[in-house]
Amino acid sequence: MTFDSQTIYIVCLTTAFTICLLYIAIKQYLKTSTESKINDIEWLEPPKYNATLPNGIKIAYRQDGKGKDLLLIHGIGANTFCWRLIYPQLCKKYKVTCIDLPGFGYSIKSKELNCGLDEQMTSVNLFVDTIKLNKPILIGSSMGGTIALWMSMNHPKKYTKVIALAPAAGVRLIPVLFRKIKSVSYYLNWGLNQKTMILILKHIFNNKKLVTNYTVKGYLQPYLNNKTDSIHGFVSAKDLILDSRLPHAFSNLSIKPLIIASRKDKMVNKKSIQALLKALPKYDFHLHDTAGHHIMEEVPNWVLEKVHDYLNVT
Repeated sequence: MTFDSQTIYIVCLTTAFTICLLYIAIKQYLKTSTESKINDIEWLEPPKYNATLPNGIKIAYRQDGKGKDLLLIHGIGANTFCWRLIYPQLCKKYKVTCIDLPGFGYSIKSKELNCGLDEQMTSVNLFVDTIKLNKPILIGSSMGGTIALWMSMNHPKKYTKVIALAPAAGVRLIPVLFRKIKSVSYYLNWGLNQKTMILILKHIFNNKKLVTNYTVKGYLQPYLNNKTDSIHGFVSAKDLILDSRLPHAFSNLSIKPLIIASRKDKMVNKKSIQALLKALPKYDFHLHDTAGHHIMEEVPNWVLEKVHDYLNVT
């Protein structure tokens, strides 16, 4: 059997085309498998990973993805659950770690635990070193945004990129009664239940449709095992967000952070954000018109767009 040059050309072209199709199909399959793994995280379950720091503090955390390290830091009363809508997308480009801060979520809780600004910074720094994150990008929400800014100010060579979502810096998030009493944890645990969590979330979200049974469980469940110590973390964190050095101390911040806020935020209002921006030597700033305090849950795609724009330029 003989083949003319045209036949050989057609066979080679068909073979090459088939190989290309197989390559694309395999690549898409691997990509889909990775994305499914991330999207299938059961956010109502405790984080998969745990780390014990040199100071004895135990930290629960989630981690996935490949690339540059990125660390997500939640706000007061929250846990890793708050990142569930942007975590899968960030994992496509970065190695993402989201942490339960000491006193919150599924990390260590104790009535003796100090949840002040310097103490939380120390714990997160030790966590970064313990699990060997390499100069991670910091993204923090509310109290977590303040911690992220504080860390980058005190360790400018270690944290060169920081994003703060509605940072609570010198903001009075906790009622006057709780600010005056050293510890009301024992008494508060009687009132923390599904109904009160619904009220709290309706204050956090401007879009009340986000207050579902699933969302309520995600925020309430970490409190149910030993509520007294759990609530202590929340109450003691008042010393962090009301630290007398905030926000004017951020005039010493050498890097250019990204600050994201919203007009409908009932917890960190316009005046608080203006005070922070006035203190910062330089910054990028974006304001959303309709989201509430947890911007990353109400408008995740908008937040992701601003995050990627900032990281691609700076």
